[in-house]
Amino acid sequence: MLKKTQTANPARGQFYQQYQSKRSSKKTLYFIGPYTGRKFYFLPFFWVVQWLGYRIVYLQPVNAVLDSSQPQWLEQAIVQAQDVIYADRKEVQRDEDYLLGVSLGSYIGLNVILTERFKKFVVIAGGAPLADIFRTHYLFYSQRRKLRKNGGFEHIDAHWKKFDEAFKKHQLNGLRVLGFNSRADHMITQQRLQAFMDELIKAGAKIESRLTHFYPHEVQAFSTNWRMFAVDKFFKKTDM
Repeated sequence: MLKKTQTANPARGQFYQQYQSKRSSKKTLYFIGPYTGRKFYFLPFFWVVQWLGYRIVYLQPVNAVLDSSQPQWLEQAIVQAQDVIYADRKEVQRDEDYLLGVSLGSYIGLNVILTERFKKFVVIAGGAPLADIFRTHYLFYSQRRKLRKNGGFEHIDAHWKKFDEAFKKHQLNGLRVLGFNSRADHMITQQRLQAFMDELIKAGAKIESRLTHFYPHEVQAFSTNWRMFAVDKFFKKTDM
């Protein structure tokens, strides 16, 4: 179904496990996965989306993208995603293409679209400044302890904060965003999400936000697997 085209090796500047579907199609979906993600987490989504007629290019970032001892790797990962999508677009003939990001993948995707323009972008369990989440979420507890022993968060902020706000300096007119978020997400809180959406609207994006259910963040990310038809409907819409 999905063939592996690149194995991640952060030390060599390869920050993604890369996969592509074998079938050809005039529609391509670029899918960027979450922190700690795996291909098998999203197999139901991939099966149905291919059945609906999409070609898939799947980039799964490795955890090292958010290694606080190598904060420059986040920027390198964003640039690599931009390069992969640019090269694929140049090589593959298509009528339409779309971008979807899950959690960390939506953060990377938002920075990708600043150089690789898309008309439609789906965000699932995303929408908060990375530097803030790193300071508060349990996933990064051990890294925070190390940072406190080695001088604090200054070098993290120097490398990461610019990507929290880069989209604010760009005109995103013509970008349509569909967001799926949970009312009980402990990572992407409603306050953080609303602030993010407000800034995205100021930049010119048109947003359709679906704030539903009371899933924890991880379940909201997995909910990708029952969003296929809603995502397809959004891609097929001619207006919002």
